[in-house]
Amino acid sequence: PFPLTLDRGSVSLDPHGVALKGVGPGGPQERLTISGRLLHDHYRRWRGDLLLSGVFGPELAQWIRARGWIPDRYLPAAPATLKGLRVRWGRGPVEVKGWLRRKGSGGRGATAYIDLAVDRERVELRRLTVAEGSNRAVVAVSYRRLPPQRVEFRFSGRLEGRTLDLLLDRNRLVRGWAAGEFHLLLAQGEGERSTAQGRLTLEDATWHWGLRLPITVASLSLRASNGTIHILKGVADGNGERFSEVGTARVRGYGLALDLHISSPSLSWDRLVQLFRGEESREPQGPKEGAGATPAAQAALRRSQRKEPPFFTGSIGLRVGRFLYVRPVKGGKGQDYLFRRLDARVQVDETGRMLLDLRHASLCGLSLKGRWDDRAKLGRFQAFTPRPLAFNRTLACLHRDTNLVRGTFTASLKLTGRPGRWEGGSFQLHSPGGRIMKMGLLARVLAVVNVKDLFSQETMAGFFSRGFPYDEMEVQGVVRHNRLEFQQGVVKAPGLNLFWKGDVDLARYRSDVVLFVAPFKTVDSIITKIPILGRMVTGKNKQAFILLPVRIKGPLQEPSVTVMPPGTVGKELVQWVGRVVSSPFTLLIDLGKGGGKGEEE
Repeated sequence: PFPLTLDRGSVSLDPHGVALKGVGPGGPQERLTISGRLLHDHYRRWRGDLLLSGVFGPELAQWIRARGWIPDRYLPAAPATLKGLRVRWGRGPVEVKGWLRRKGSGGRGATAYIDLAVDRERVELRRLTVAEGSNRAVVAVSYRRLPPQRVEFRFSGRLEGRTLDLLLDRNRLVRGWAAGEFHLLLAQGEGERSTAQGRLTLEDATWHWGLRLPITVASLSLRASNGTIHILKGVADGNGERFSEVGTARVRGYGLALDLHISSPSLSWDRLVQLFRGEESREPQGPKEGAGATPAAQAALRRSQRKEPPFFTGSIGLRVGRFLYVRPVKGGKGQDYLFRRLDARVQVDETGRMLLDLRHASLCGLSLKGRWDDRAKLGRFQAFTPRPLAFNRTLACLHRDTNLVRGTFTASLKLTGRPGRWEGGSFQLHSPGGRIMKMGLLARVLAVVNVKDLFSQETMAGFFSRGFPYDEMEVQGVVRHNRLEFQQGVVKAPGLNLFWKGDVDLARYRSDVVLFVAPFKTVDSIITKIPILGRMVTGKNKQAFILLPVRIKGPLQEPSVTVMPPGTVGKELVQWVGRVVSSPFTLLIDLGKGGGKGEEE
């Protein structure tokens, strides 16, 4: 990585490699003595077995990092003094074994003895002894991520984060302190039994092994015996989300079966999924291509893509103040849904299937409960409004057009299925008054039935500038096979009532709805406004109300709106209208466009 000055020692060359004895390369900050042998295959696939003593500088550290021989979290800080440090790499794992010492400010000094082996299948920190002053700790970590999977952790003594700050280039393991005597073994292979024993207290440490994303443990107190770990106190921080937990964790092969209760002011669904899903770890790294990567190592890398069982199984109770779910949106940024005061239980079996039992949560003012199967992507949900809500605020929170309707409402909803494929359910909505602001469809309906003569010009202009006012809205229906079926829709407004029945295809976003426009006028009074109607209702009950049937059919964005001849309105619809209106009525169509009269009920 830098020009070398060989000012001492001997070098022997042959067609297969280089032998070094007491060689002293001198870089800008390197003062090393190296002995050993470097081998190659026609100057490719270099292998080495070297013994290093002296000063290890930052440029050499950067070169080793670029080669990927040692994972970043174990790379020593530079400059440091090495003593009898042996480095071996090539056809097997990269091995590092020996002593390292660094001096800090104020006369501080730390020493470490390391015995480490790394390849693409495993990290084996056979022994790490760290000492600074009166503090001394011994740590051993063994992690194999390919079947048979295995992770073992041993700790004894007391380890200060400031000691690791001095020894490691980037301390991502312990920034606070760790103390105790603890042993954890999780193994899949035959002949080994998973176990947990001892006590351990951690402050501000990070666990990397066996998880898709690391967990930072702000504070943790453990007591373990006979394979069961009792979490006396635990506060963890994952991806900026802080949560506390108490309970037990029982060893189960390569993993832990949990029975925990977690509380958090803020947590996300993605974080829970990342925690429970099997890992696709990029570590250990080992030699890269051209740096001793053998065909066996490449085959091991391909095997590493296999899906692993979850590290955590069992049951976790959740109490979360703010729980974030991000709904994916194709080709765009996801939509955030923030649940408040969430009370739930998450269960994960050994296949990784995750079940969420939602006991209570609040979303956009709606009170929710239900159950969700994350593998099958199926759920069963209920929602209701504990108090009247404002349309515009609720629609904005649900990422919908806020300018559809203004006013307050109460509602209840039951759904079974998944987003985009709801198989069953029911819904009900009531609004005591408000304004329909989006007048596009309603304006087309009013134009088709030609009732504008029933309103003053000032009133019609107000519909478009201030919205269509209504005194009451009532909507009821069911969901069947991903179709929204309106069993009854009623809007009562000054001068004009609307009744509708029909369905909407939630997969294709197409509607087929029959809407009855009911001017709040009797036949007799309408004749005075539109005299041509008189020829159609002569001899009929002129105190009956007029209903004008309209069919709305096609894509929701641009449906067709057509007047229905009364003869095409089915008997079932006529009977339904009779029950809703509860008054005599006559079905009419716009005579300016041809047609006939209907039956009087």
